[in-house]
Amino acid sequence: NMLYFGATVWGDHDMFHSSDEVAGGVMARSKAISGGPIYLSDEPERFVPEAIRPLVLSDGRILRPLEPALPVPESVFTNPYTEGQAFTVAAPIANGAAAVCAYNLTEPGVPIDVRLDHKHYAYARSLLQPSHFDVMLDNHEGLVFIDVRSGSVELLGSSGIERIVEPLNDLFALIVPIRHGWGVLGCFEKYLCTAVCSVLMRTRDEIVIRTEDSLPVSVWIEEKDIAPFEGTIREEETRQELKTFVPNERGIVRLVRK
Repeated sequence: NMLYFGATVWGDHDMFHSSDEVAGGVMARSKAISGGPIYLSDEPERFVPEAIRPLVLSDGRILRPLEPALPVPESVFTNPYTEGQAFTVAAPIANGAAAVCAYNLTEPGVPIDVRLDHKHYAYARSLLQPSHFDVMLDNHEGLVFIDVRSGSVELLGSSGIERIVEPLNDLFALIVPIRHGWGVLGCFEKYLCTAVCSVLMRTRDEIVIRTEDSLPVSVWIEEKDIAPFEGTIREEETRQELKTFVPNERGIVRLVRK
C-alpha cells in the first residue's frame, strides 16, 4: 500500500508475536524497515528480547528509516505467492544508507534465489524529501553490503550479491556508501545499523561520529593506518577494512588518518 500512500502517510503495520518460532524474526525486521509503530501480540512473559531490542534504543525510541519502505519496481506487478520471485522493498536510512528486504512468500514454499545490486540502493530514495536527498547521491566511492541476519560484510560489486532465501524467510540487508574513504556501518546489534549514529564531520583525513546509547560503531576504512583519537578500538573484532569502536563517555568516536 505504501506505493500509493507513502507520499502522504506512514504505514501502520499489523501486530506480531515476537515468540512466533516461524515468523517472529521476519515480522520484527519488517517493522524495522516500515518505520511504523511497533505492536506486540505476545503475553508479556513470552516477549523475546532478541527480536525486540534490535528495533529500539534503551529509552524505547524506535529506530526508523527516513521514509517508508516501498516495493522496488520489479515487485510492483509480481505475485510473490505463485511466481517464484522475492517480494522486495527498500527504504532510505541514516547516513546515506539503504535498507533492502527481500521476502520469500511462495506457496507452496520453495527456496528462491535473490540478487541485490546497485540499483536497489537507488530504489531506496524514491520518497526522499529534498532535505535528505543530498545524502543518497551517487557521489560515493563504493557500496558496502551488510547481511543483517548473519552479520557478514562485503563490498557490493557490479554483479551484486546473491543469496538463497528459504520459504517464509527474508534477506534483510543494508547498503552503505563509502565517502572520503569511510563507510559508517553503525551498530550490528540493531536491524537498522546506521540509524544509531550521526556523522558530525567527514573528510579524507578525519571523521567524527556520535552514537546513541554509546553503542559500538563499525566503520569500513579503505586505508588501515588510522588512529582513534576519541573512543577505543575493539581489537578482537578487527579485520583489515572493518573496525569496530567503542565511543567515549560522550558517545563520540573520532578517527584520524595517520
